Amino acid sequence: EKIVQLDHSSVKQIAGRAGRRNSPYPQGEVTCRDPFDMKHLRKCMSTEIETIKKAGLIPTASHIGLFNDLLTKYGSSHDENELHKTIRQFSEMATLQGDFFLCRKKSMEDVARWLIEIPLPAPEKFMLALSPINEGCQRSKNVLLRYVQKYVNGEVPGLHRTMRPKAATSFDHLTNLCNIYQ
Repeated sequence: EKIVQLDHSSVKQIAGRAGRRNSPYPQGEVTCRDPFDMKHLRKCMSTEIETIKKAGLIPTASHIGLFNDLLTKYGSSHDENELHKTIRQFSEMATLQGDFFLCRKKSMEDVARWLIEIPLPAPEKFMLALSPINEGCQRSKNVLLRYVQKYVNGEVPGLHRTMRPKAATSFDHLTNLCNIYQ
């Protein structure tokens, strides 16, 4: 077990939980278990946290579903199967003063394109588009599509034993393992 000193941002985040508005203790206090750490705590609490310049957002499946419904209602919609276009349009319309951006937009669009022919509603396809997958890896794409096809067919969509990774025996094999878990 290793003990590390927290950075000032983490200290302030934890300390912020000590006093909460509308709680019986709106003026909270924060301390350390070891008195030796009090100097670091005071320094952290007196340090200003740098304001972030941009924030990344990821919509939920219900956001995408509602957005799709509104696009349809106001005549701006594309085919229900073109989730990648909905994601792109959501990204374009969700930008506020350049302070926010859509995280993993390219990856979500790519995976959504793979799912065009899959008969699932947009929110379910969107959940699949959030899969932590290397969109440049054909093997990863094949595994996802087999999984989805089994799901759509009502089968148990587990991974076949041949798709479970084994310990790497070469550099190429190690690279393939890295692609799986990227």
